[in-house]
Amino acid sequence: SPRTIISHLATCFRDGRIPPEDIRTFIPEDHERDIRSAFQRVGSLTALGPVKELLPSDYSYDDLHLIRAVLAREEEVRVHV
Repeated sequence: SPRTIISHLATCFRDGRIPPEDIRTFIPEDHERDIRSAFQRVGSLTALGPVKELLPSDYSYDDLHLIRAVLAREEEVRVHV
């Protein structure tokens, strides 16, 4: 199912098997920028609902899920450097 595919992609982004810059294969750069900004404004990677509320309706939860995985990976890399 599409949900399973997104989940597997998110796992690959989170564990580094897919490099963060490859997110643009799946999400347009302007959407990525907006979603990153919304996550920053919310201040948490835990819940997607508050992030979704800050974005236009054409931004999907799948997009948020993938960007959250990239952000989690970037945070993990920063912590371990």
